[in-house]
Amino acid sequence: MKILSADTSTDVNTVAVLSNDELLGEISINAGKRHSERLVPLIETLLNEVRLSIDEIDLLAISLGPGSFTGLRVGLSTWKGIALAKGKPLVGVSSLNAMTRLAPFHNAIVCPIMDARMKEVFAGIYLFENSFRKIIYENFLGNIQDFIKILKENTQIDTIFFLGEGAFLYHETLVENFPKAKFGESWWSHPRASTVAVEALSLWQQGYKKEIDEILPIYLRLSQPEEKRKKCQSPTTQ
Repeated sequence: MKILSADTSTDVNTVAVLSNDELLGEISINAGKRHSERLVPLIETLLNEVRLSIDEIDLLAISLGPGSFTGLRVGLSTWKGIALAKGKPLVGVSSLNAMTRLAPFHNAIVCPIMDARMKEVFAGIYLFENSFRKIIYENFLGNIQDFIKILKENTQIDTIFFLGEGAFLYHETLVENFPKAKFGESWWSHPRASTVAVEALSLWQQGYKKEIDEILPIYLRLSQPEEKRKKCQSPTTQ
């Protein structure tokens, strides 16, 4: 099964093609806020490099977030467009879930942490026992201290791995609370399209079936315009 995948949840624009669990090619570029300009050309470049046409792709995989509002909208709308135009099945996956596929973790707590701006983080807590993953806490949004509190309440294993740009941003605070913690490599700081594909393949093999219009982004918070509208619509107290 050939899988075309992407993650646009952060400033990094990443696209990959896998054949089952073999990586045929991957491109990752810090696109800033230019996902709409860079994504389609990256798809075309990658498919050309691995000598495949979009018609030869069997499964589409896209990250749903949490992450950048604009990036997620661009990525999901592009993948939905391809799925509809080519009649391809589409799998949406959590960016945090996909990040836990960056390494073969074993008997450890794994915590991907992404910078959510406004002094908050997106994060998750995952338990790996004999290489099998169990989701302990999914799609956290809040400040790092609140996340640390939840992690301490749910930690039964000494080995803790922190990864993601949020882990580097709050490195000192995390070390103060978890002196024995291990930190992922710098290239683990952002989600990768290849791990999105691996996560999607696992879901597909488990029987994932969703209509395209059922696949929605994971925002966790309102966008700034939505937040402003909400405040404007709130009744004024005297």
